[in-house]
Amino acid sequence: MKKITKYFLIAVFWTGIWYLAVLLYSLFNNMDLSYNPLFPYPHDVVKSLIGLLSLKEFYFSTAATLLRIIFSMILSIIIAIFCAILCAKIKVFHSFIQPLLSTIKSVPVTVFVFILYLLVFELTSSIITILMVFPIIFSNVYEGIKNTDKDLLEVCKVYKIPFKKRIHSLYLPTVMPYFSSALTSSIGLAWKAGVAAEALCPPKTSIGWYISLSKQNFDNEELFAWALTLIIVNLIFEFVFIKAINSLFKKWLPKEKV
Repeated sequence: MKKITKYFLIAVFWTGIWYLAVLLYSLFNNMDLSYNPLFPYPHDVVKSLIGLLSLKEFYFSTAATLLRIIFSMILSIIIAIFCAILCAKIKVFHSFIQPLLSTIKSVPVTVFVFILYLLVFELTSSIITILMVFPIIFSNVYEGIKNTDKDLLEVCKVYKIPFKKRIHSLYLPTVMPYFSSALTSSIGLAWKAGVAAEALCPPKTSIGWYISLSKQNFDNEELFAWALTLIIVNLIFEFVFIKAINSLFKKWLPKEKV
């Protein structure tokens, strides 16, 4: 009950800030205080969102975007873990991966979007999501593998402990906290970057398509409604995804993370 009250008060606080921001914006620009089409009030955005909820396209687009990002994230995680293991085993491979990591970290997302726009329009959002998630997962998993106790590894070699048992008793307890932390950081980034790419290269069935359409039509109420949808869906997605991972690997995670 205390948590519900806390979250309710936080929501009320930020809604109040939103109302205040719209009022100040309207005052400074000599606009009507009761209605602002450029910077809409929360209640106008909620009305627009209720209107969207009555459309089947809303659910198809949200589901399509969510599935696209989930699939891209999973693919990126698999590639990142594979590359991290390979780099830990073959040191020279890390030298070849490093320029890719530096490029992804330093080049803005919009540059990648404009390049991919010309090459693979429909796959732009998926590729951007993969690129944004890869460095975070790779770096953390690689760091976890590197920090595995070397003495225990030597003991495993001496006593010829099977590789499967080494993974369960040695590698996973060391790597999983790093992986869980990376996952928490990458989910929000994947969602944000994926939808941004959709808005710039919009597939017809996607949230990005409707965001782009709202911008072209100067329909800021709908634009804010889609932004609110993104926040809600991301919070649910993040909660469910992290809970699932933590439940699946709970015996290898510190107790406070479960």
